[in-house]
Amino acid sequence: MNKKNLIGIGIGILIITIALLGMDSIIKFSDERLLKIFNSPVTGILVLITGILLMVLFSSKAVEHSAILASALGISPLMIGLVLVSLGTDLPEIVNSIVSSSLGHADIDIGDSMGSVLTQLTLVFGLLPFLGRSFRVKRKEIIVIGGCLILSIMLVISIVEKGYVSR
Repeated sequence: MNKKNLIGIGIGILIITIALLGMDSIIKFSDERLLKIFNSPVTGILVLITGILLMVLFSSKAVEHSAILASALGISPLMIGLVLVSLGTDLPEIVNSIVSSSLGHADIDIGDSMGSVLTQLTLVFGLLPFLGRSFRVKRKEIIVIGGCLILSIMLVISIVEKGYVSR
């Protein structure tokens, strides 16, 4: 690995560390303070636009460095995507889940998680053939992904049948 790659990995680790340390202070906010900060439509629009701009700006870098990491480690890019990239893209969702659950809004947490999965499976996989180039996937990788998908569907069905989620 060259110096540029190590710097990129170091920055990624730093961002994850800051996010994890910041969760504690985010959870300590009360409902009233959060409502005062984020209740303004102007604030919501500014946060949305900023998030979209940052996502567009840095998503290509994330993909580029993930491919570099996969080739440096001799691992399939699909597996890097399943482990590393998925963790990075799910960190904001994890923070949202922790905050909404700690504030007593677990229904928002469940809706966010299930909606995210449905969006990724339908919208992203539906647009992939139109926007991307063709690619090869090994049968073994599909079996691993399919097995994880089937297990997660069984878990969701179990939760829905119970009608509640508890410890």
